[in-house]
Amino acid sequence: MILKEHKNTSYLKLTPLEKSSRFQKIHFNTKIKKRAAIGVITIIFLILGLSLINLLKSQSIVVQKYDLVKIDYQMWESDSRKNYNILNPLYDDIIWITMIQITENSTLGLILGLYDNLLESQKYYESDLIWLDKCIDQDRNGIDDFSGEPALSFENSTDLYFNTHLMIKFEVLDIQKTQ
Repeated sequence: MILKEHKNTSYLKLTPLEKSSRFQKIHFNTKIKKRAAIGVITIIFLILGLSLINLLKSQSIVVQKYDLVKIDYQMWESDSRKNYNILNPLYDDIIWITMIQITENSTLGLILGLYDNLLESQKYYESDLIWLDKCIDQDRNGIDDFSGEPALSFENSTDLYFNTHLMIKFEVLDIQKTQ
């Protein structure tokens, strides 16, 4: 360190006597760098691969025709203004159903409104409330006899909830694929 004076002013001029040791570069062996880089890249690829496999596996199973599906199913009587009593469901149970719709040849299937909303849904899918307008379809061809619209609810006079407005809600709990 040198002290200089200059016309009534003194100042310090610092001269490095020795290089500072705290800012020196740390030199790693090149082999260690390569191994560390390969290790990090391998771990990243493993994590991405496992995530992708898990994502594809969970999204690939969807409900299709003839599948056996376990659902938590609720159904309420409603009116034309979509009012219903949530505390008084007509039906509230966990059931296994086969994905077929009621037709003129079979009364063992699902009402069209439930069938259409279940089709292509995935495991753990939870529906919103679905309002099904009352309808009449005596020949069970899937078309309302009066409006010409799809007959989504119980439409035949032999059905328990014939010509009734309904609210339904379901959650898909399990899917067993048919062979």
